[in-house]
Amino acid sequence: MERLTAQDVMTLWPDEAGWSQDIGLVALLDACDLVDTDGRVLLGDVRTSIEARLQLAPRLRQVVYVPRWGLGRPLWVDAAAFDVRDHVCAVPPVHRADEARLLEVVEELRRRPLDRSRPLWEMWFVPGLAGGRTAVYLRVHHVIADGPAGVAMLGALFDSAPDGPAPRVEPWMPVPVPAANELIVDNLRRRRAAAARVLAACTRPATIVCRTRRVWASVREMVAGGRAPRCSLNRPIGAAREFAVVRTELATMRRISDRHGVKVNDVLLAVFAGGLRELLRSRGEPVDHLELRAVVPMSLHRQLPGPARGNLLGQMIVPLPLWIDDPVRRLASIAADTATR
Repeated sequence: MERLTAQDVMTLWPDEAGWSQDIGLVALLDACDLVDTDGRVLLGDVRTSIEARLQLAPRLRQVVYVPRWGLGRPLWVDAAAFDVRDHVCAVPPVHRADEARLLEVVEELRRRPLDRSRPLWEMWFVPGLAGGRTAVYLRVHHVIADGPAGVAMLGALFDSAPDGPAPRVEPWMPVPVPAANELIVDNLRRRRAAAARVLAACTRPATIVCRTRRVWASVREMVAGGRAPRCSLNRPIGAAREFAVVRTELATMRRISDRHGVKVNDVLLAVFAGGLRELLRSRGEPVDHLELRAVVPMSLHRQLPGPARGNLLGQMIVPLPLWIDDPVRRLASIAADTATR
């Protein structure tokens, strides 16, 4: 029996407010053998190949089951009627579409809500791109995976090189949902284990005091920060999104980070701050005293062995000093702050 973690449960709440928590990635495939003479995806072959690999990503055949009150947290259960055809689909060829058109297609697919009665993922193939390429859009709900786990999942479903061995579809039977008495016993066992951890921690008061101080410092800073400053970036928005691709070389970012003795992520945050500064100035908004706060996710997967799975993220709030017009000073300010955090 596998219960959702607290972090998993938190990714489900925003859905109730209309804030979709699905994440996605787009990849370009060497897939000339996956389309017919009309440029359409050979979905039968593709679905067979994907279904054969689902044993490497078992979460893709599971749904979130919410038991009644008193039976504990939601848990993962096998979908009773899983059908790969509900999840692996293709759009008609888009006829030598460029990158902008590809992103428009992805946005149209993204707006469709995921069906909670099925496993919360979709894979869409987009054939007919310029150069005869085919794109794939993998979309999963955040409750299934975070960014690193989503990339690992894509690696499990596709070969990194052509002419790999053809996988064989293994028979799969869903495991029934646990009975109410099983859920009660499991819930009591988990509560007892949690109480034991609390009692064990009480025998180490110095550790409790140290942890409380660290947590209190973070909470005090968040409360003292107050509400976000008023600007056009902090207002309700609609469901539609526009995408723009900004390209640069990682080697360039590394040269900047090496020259100034900072992290590559610091360089990225400084670039974002500069871009937001110019955007707001172009809208005629004052930036001379403006400081925004960015919520920066931090992957904790490296702390555990094995492939990335599920959600394992921390977060830190980093001030972005848009009031600093000099990019070097802005970078130094951000780097000093992230080093402390």
